[in-house]
Amino acid sequence: MFDVGMRQACSYLHLVLREQLDCRFGIALLLCKDELTVLFNDRSGLFCTKDSINIHADPRKFVQVIAAFSILKPCQIGWDLQMKVYDPESGDTRVSYHVGDETRFFKPNLAKTHWEIDIPSNVKGKREKVITLAALSISRSEVLCGRATLVWEVIRKATPFNTNEVR
Repeated sequence: MFDVGMRQACSYLHLVLREQLDCRFGIALLLCKDELTVLFNDRSGLFCTKDSINIHADPRKFVQVIAAFSILKPCQIGWDLQMKVYDPESGDTRVSYHVGDETRFFKPNLAKTHWEIDIPSNVKGKREKVITLAALSISRSEVLCGRATLVWEVIRKATPFNTNEVR
């Protein structure tokens, strides 16, 4: 039973990293019978609690885990706050978990959804924003492949561009 649950949880974490490009990591809680296991998956691998928490033998620990997850900030549960979904028509940006059903932010093709990404600039200690035009490589975005997992074609946000040029 545990093995089946672990495989299913891992496949969901795999999907999170593949489909939510602005997630740095994913966390899952696996409850099998009366044992709780916490899993953490980032682009370099999977970690899990060495010992499961028996929710009947140690209910206080179980409540602590659930309560802790309920108060974590978005960046503490995996969201990359340096990335926002970008609408080239209006110039609006939003963190993806606040977009809701506003389809203008997302394209049917994940590789063509535009993002505003806050990155370090060439000037020491400064940052700049870039806008993604297209993802050149996201086919294996859920795994760590060399130095980068996502490759984007970008322009500086400070550089004006015509929305007709955006793919």
